[in-house]
Amino acid sequence: MTVKDYSMPVARLLQLGDPRNEGEWRNYLALGITADHIPDLIRMALDEDLRWADSERKEVWSPVHAWRTLGQLRAHEAAEPLLALFQQIDEDGDDWVGEELPQVYGKIGAVAIPVLARYLADAAYGLWARVGVSAALDNIATHFPTARSECIAVITFQLEQFLTNDPTLNGCLIADLLDLKAIESAPIMERAFAAKRVDLSVAGDWEDVQIEFGMKKERTGPRERTELDDIRDRIVSKIGAIVSNKPKPKATQSNLTDAVIS
Repeated sequence: MTVKDYSMPVARLLQLGDPRNEGEWRNYLALGITADHIPDLIRMALDEDLRWADSERKEVWSPVHAWRTLGQLRAHEAAEPLLALFQQIDEDGDDWVGEELPQVYGKIGAVAIPVLARYLADAAYGLWARVGVSAALDNIATHFPTARSECIAVITFQLEQFLTNDPTLNGCLIADLLDLKAIESAPIMERAFAAKRVDLSVAGDWEDVQIEFGMKKERTGPRERTELDDIRDRIVSKIGAIVSNKPKPKATQSNLTDAVIS
């Protein structure tokens, strides 16, 4: 795919450039883009040539503008094709995909739930891709209250696989359910915590969850240690050992004189 393959008005997206200082998403539909242009927008959002264009060129940002436009169009046709972008989070550390694609799905709406559910359930996909898909379901439920129960059911079903899920995925699923105030999912959360299959650095421990849901007023026990706590303690211990074993400076005429004077 090359820049020349896009015609107006979609081609206008090629010249919009870096959106980082824009704040809210612009109104892309004001450019004259309509549902008739959805196929071209999908091609642009997935265009590898544009994605890997020179970072100084404006068109490198056009896939971002394209997927935002698809969201504003509530483009049902884009629900399945855009799933291919989630893998970029794991493969390339693409924060733009991780941050914005869940928002795009939140605008597309409930029609995307079945394809997102299939993706989330497939352990062949990367951890952070699946985390992004769960966040997309969270966004759909937030924007479309009538879809809330279905989205919660999909996320909860995946949490029920806590024994085989990555603990970080379990933690992120719980975080999304907390965001949706899904107290009905609390029993499965408790089981996941009891099985020690939750990354506690994501949304805290079981007591934190109970307090968040209003099931408890305050903690009655110490917060459980996380793997990050253990790593931090090891680092502090190593630094302490290095400092204590550091050779003392040799005595010099200058510091000996200082010592006598003091």
